[in-house]
Amino acid sequence: MTTPKSVRRTGRHEETIEATMEKLFPLACPVAEYKWIDGWDFDMVYSESGVMEKHCIFTERSTGAFLFDEPDLESTWVVCDNDRDARWLRVVLVIGDRAAGMFEIDGQELGDGSTKVIWNYTITGLNEDGNQALAALEPTKIDTMLGFLGKSIKHYCETGEKLPAAEALEQAQAA
Repeated sequence: MTTPKSVRRTGRHEETIEATMEKLFPLACPVAEYKWIDGWDFDMVYSESGVMEKHCIFTERSTGAFLFDEPDLESTWVVCDNDRDARWLRVVLVIGDRAAGMFEIDGQELGDGSTKVIWNYTITGLNEDGNQALAALEPTKIDTMLGFLGKSIKHYCETGEKLPAAEALEQAQAA
């Protein structure tokens, strides 16, 4: 039996934010994301504490809608590592039956009260539909999605207000 080669895409975004990791890290949680992501919605599948933690599982429809233009495509997020002390997060993300990937966030405090936050996302097709969708994906689409998150959380941390989705997207596309 031969196995078809899957299509893989990656994205990366860096954002310097005027906030410490102590303030930033708790915002990387599906519950807290209501505060800073315009239009955010999710369903918690499992969490012992009610917030983001290792082995937390939640679902949402934003990722599939953005990457694949399919608003009903559910994505399942499974937190693999959530190290509050080291300030990094690793999550496996499965988008419907089409693709799976690794979503990573790392923070580096810069010593002046600001933090450089780095988002990395690697996504791989799981079948022919997923491979075709990823092959057709605009090269900057994943970077734009990560930039949307970066611009949104930066605005929230620096102003205390949620950035409207259209503005966050416009800023991410311009970056």
